[in-house]
Amino acid sequence: MNSQTDIAVSRDSFDVAISEIPFSKGPTIEGEAPLSAAVEVMQKEKVGALCYVKDGYAAGMISERDLVAKYDLEDDNWLENPCHQFMTPGPFTVKSSDKVSDAIKLMAKRGFRNIPVVDEQDKFVGLLTIGDLVKFLVNFFPDRVAKHGVVTEWSYQTVDDYSEGFSTASENLALVSGNIFMTHLKRVSHYRPLVLDYQSTLTEVVEMMRERKRGAIILTRYETELKGIITERDLLFKVFGKEDLSQDLRAHKFMTPNPHTLLSKHYLAHAINNMSHFKYRSTIVVDEYNYPLSIVSLLDIFKYVAFSFYGDEISLL
Repeated sequence: MNSQTDIAVSRDSFDVAISEIPFSKGPTIEGEAPLSAAVEVMQKEKVGALCYVKDGYAAGMISERDLVAKYDLEDDNWLENPCHQFMTPGPFTVKSSDKVSDAIKLMAKRGFRNIPVVDEQDKFVGLLTIGDLVKFLVNFFPDRVAKHGVVTEWSYQTVDDYSEGFSTASENLALVSGNIFMTHLKRVSHYRPLVLDYQSTLTEVVEMMRERKRGAIILTRYETELKGIITERDLLFKVFGKEDLSQDLRAHKFMTPNPHTLLSKHYLAHAINNMSHFKYRSTIVVDEYNYPLSIVSLLDIFKYVAFSFYGDEISLL
């Protein structure tokens, strides 16, 4: 893409076949393999989801959210259960010949983070992720996003100068504007984060994630001092199959300590750049005193951008 296409592009530009954009072949699991095998594959491949394939077809999806939501806290041998007992069966799929625009609408509507891609015979060929789609969209507006760089430190006074002195929408409905990536994060974050004391146990973390159906919890000291963040991905990579959850394990030993934060007046572009550079899927939005206000995930950003581009069409799905 060149700078001439960095302000607005034709909506038709997104109507390319999924096969024309990069997406992961994706790890898979088959047969009567125990859940431990699926966990080992996800840890080795550093992914949060994989496809359960039966006779070449996508029969189900196993994700870190499934692991957190479905395992029995009282079962010491839960990883020895067949992995298909923990999967989400009969997943939605898209064909490699389908349009990227259709995948964007479907995944935004359903809140999918991953969706299996199949060929014309409905055989599994790979996984399309929201990360793939965000990268696809950003590549149409490289200057708009890249110029803001990665933020590791911030000054509230400096960021307070940022403004949205433009429209995030194009007057021509056939065009989409890169100004959307200049939206303040306060317009994307819409719920308060889950917060626990950093001395809480892993069991308390898991129970709160399950009850509130959230993928991340902020850990603080004295209910004000930000100490870290613990996510479903942390549980998958650092805990499952490696630690005895019946023990009194403290959450802070498995958290991401001293995470980068952004202010509510930072832009989507800042969050996207940070997530891409540091390879995480959420960012903590704080006030000028570094008190957490919300957690914005890559899925939140994807859905916001997708609804801005295709709101009317998505609502009809």
